Amino acid sequence: MSYEHALRDPETLTELWERIWDELHQAVVRGKHRWHTGVFATVEDGLPRPRTVVLRHADREDFTLGLHTDRRAPKVAAIALEPRIGWLFYDTNRRVQVRVDGTARVLVDGPEFERAWADTGLSSRRCYLAPHPPGDDLPTGVNLPEDFRDADPTFAQSEAGRDNFAVVRTRVDRLEWLSLCHSGHRRAVFEPDGGDWRGRFIAA
Repeated sequence: MSYEHALRDPETLTELWERIWDELHQAVVRGKHRWHTGVFATVEDGLPRPRTVVLRHADREDFTLGLHTDRRAPKVAAIALEPRIGWLFYDTNRRVQVRVDGTARVLVDGPEFERAWADTGLSSRRCYLAPHPPGDDLPTGVNLPEDFRDADPTFAQSEAGRDNFAVVRTRVDRLEWLSLCHSGHRRAVFEPDGGDWRGRFIAA
């Protein structure tokens, strides 16, 4: 069986677990990967609030996923009240879905925060120069300073966005894989078992 095929039709659960994390890592570094953008869902005012985000971090050693956000965004306040969240990734070509249940925390300082801000490019830093918090009413439809609507800021200018930047880290608590196929769907779930992870196939 090819390495590429292992994500869609694995021979073993161990092979599948390794392949999922390989794909998540590739999704961080490759902008065209099908999982580079995923759905991140919080609970706000008792309701699920899903949104599309860019996957910025995937670490199989400590089982964490991550994204960057404006610290003024409603999801930051929501995580403080209810840290249990969900991720969803879907590859339309291979018809493979990965769903993650996890526990999130927001970082606004410290080494991880510093590394993430340092690695954020100018075009992305531009977003954190927005004068209005996400969700605010706007007089126009664009929430960027006029000088940066068609151009990136300089490095020095971009530093003003640092105070609006935040890192969200998710500890994976449960991971579920689904492969859709005409000859029969396949589904598996992985959950922590002591210091390790235990996987099992379940009905799709």
